[in-house]
Amino acid sequence: MPIQNKIPFFKKTILIVLLFFACNFIFSQSLQKGNFDIDAGIGLGLYSVTSNDISEASENSMALKILFPININYFIFDKFSVGLTMQYNSFALNRDSTSNYARTSNFGINSKILLLNNPDDIIFLDLCIGYSEFIWRNRKKIEGLNGFGYFYNIGFGFNHYFNNSLGFYFHVANTVYQYNMLYNNRDLVITVEEGIEPLVINLSGFNFAIGLCLKF
Repeated sequence: MPIQNKIPFFKKTILIVLLFFACNFIFSQSLQKGNFDIDAGIGLGLYSVTSNDISEASENSMALKILFPININYFIFDKFSVGLTMQYNSFALNRDSTSNYARTSNFGINSKILLLNNPDDIIFLDLCIGYSEFIWRNRKKIEGLNGFGYFYNIGFGFNHYFNNSLGFYFHVANTVYQYNMLYNNRDLVITVEEGIEPLVINLSGFNFAIGLCLKF
């Protein structure tokens, strides 16, 4: 066979790479009815903390949480999905609180509407509401506190896909957590100064998260 008819190795490699990207472009598609959209990531939450306890020296304080969110969505229409949200969040405590830890566990339902729905990029608004459990422990004094309540958030997000299925996302949400029933380690309801009204704690602020997303 004449030498000029042989394709050099590097030319074959370039051809294979070009075909790979061409196939991704041809077969990639926008999210549509019947698709799943799953994401998992890490983030930060910054909140203002208030309560109904007027005896507190400071009526307002700040809290910082490390977030580990997972979302599973199913598109019932081309641009609208419903799904489940799961979060495990750990509070960032100051250096004087090394013997303490605090966390929340959240489980909720969510809906998402797409403002932009391209094969490679989506922009969306979402709404989530659900159940939240708050736990605080002091390891040295063997003290504890459990709180039960709800959370909701209204968010804005962006997904970019590297290929037909895998990508990354960024999400920001205005979030509220409220705990209406709090118990000490003896399972007694914690009350405010009058001893009648249950203590209520409210956290209001923003969640920021980044991570990986998958559509299929």
